[in-house]
Amino acid sequence: GVDYPGHDQDQMIALDTLAAYYVHLSRQEKNRDAKKDHLTQATILYTLADKIIMYDQRHILGRAYFCLLEGDKMDQADAQFTFVYNQDLDCVPAILGKACIAYNKKDYRGSLALYKKVLKERPRSCPAGVRMAMGYCFFKLGNMEKARVAFERTLVLEPRNVPALVGLAIIEFNEKEANSIKKGVQLLSKAYSIDSSNPMVLNHLADHFFFKKDYTKLQHLALHAFHNSDNEHMQAESCYQLARAFHVQNDFDQAFQYYYQAAQFASPTFILPQFGLGQMYIHKKDSDAAVACFEKVLKSQPGNYETMKILGSLYATSSDSSKRDKAKDYLRKVTEQFPDDVEAWIELAGVLDQSDIQGALDVYQTVAKLLKNKVKVDVPPEILNNLGTCFAELQNLDEAKRHYD
Repeated sequence: GVDYPGHDQDQMIALDTLAAYYVHLSRQEKNRDAKKDHLTQATILYTLADKIIMYDQRHILGRAYFCLLEGDKMDQADAQFTFVYNQDLDCVPAILGKACIAYNKKDYRGSLALYKKVLKERPRSCPAGVRMAMGYCFFKLGNMEKARVAFERTLVLEPRNVPALVGLAIIEFNEKEANSIKKGVQLLSKAYSIDSSNPMVLNHLADHFFFKKDYTKLQHLALHAFHNSDNEHMQAESCYQLARAFHVQNDFDQAFQYYYQAAQFASPTFILPQFGLGQMYIHKKDSDAAVACFEKVLKSQPGNYETMKILGSLYATSSDSSKRDKAKDYLRKVTEQFPDDVEAWIELAGVLDQSDIQGALDVYQTVAKLLKNKVKVDVPPEILNNLGTCFAELQNLDEAKRHYD
């Protein structure tokens, strides 16, 4: 029977333990449907445990980590961790949960402070993963030296810690020196030998082989990464690697498919797939779709020179006067940032010559000066012809004749 003192506590523990088992199974499972089934079982069991003792600390922590794993219940997990933390300020699982959430919300300073608190609470028994997480906080805060120290300390405590190896490899790659790149590859190779199905390792190796121009290896690694992850951010990275490999080989149909897929999976901050997808729409001569992609890029990275230049060029071809006004704005900003960009000046002149002849003339004269003085080439006939046309429109026939001749 179950009617004995403390039976409700035992029932709750049994349900929570079984729920945790299904959560563990879901993390190991690659098949999406099977994974979903395991998570459904865990949900049912945690809900049953709720009805027995809802506010037990261990039960709430188990539920909070379950919400954290599901990904779309971050606020719910945070509320549960906070509830436990407010009851016990030294509860390490609650602090770690809150630190993880702070990191995912891009509060890297807050996350680092919480991880440091755990290290201070448990200096001797602190898991190596805490130092690894601190390394990523330091990395995101731009403190590469402290990030390096944290990753190296992690590997002293746990030599087979793959995220720490990857973190160190990225630091080495960012040094952009031959010796550092070699070290980075060695670190990634070691991580691969430990876990050859880790999507983070596979994606970084794929990135390396892109720069080595070994697109066959890139394709193998990126596909392997895609199929070994259920994390959409990781899958977006895999698709992006595949897309740019096909792009650089001029296989635009395949590149389009993978850029499109990457854009579907990507978080709003991973904007590179949108840039590539926009380029593919230009190739397909679908200006409206291309504009939509590049506007998303510009929203994420205001003032981005390349994006403004492309948008200026796309809007310049429109028959809509409001879009041509946008083209003027973007191209003016580009020429302010890079006054020697002859292409941008020519695009700007092309937009102006339909509505502002004097403005177009001024820009064409700037183009002529740049070509002579900076590029050190003769002014091409088409630019001289455009100058002549502008002078003629302004009734300066002598200058027009001089340029036509």
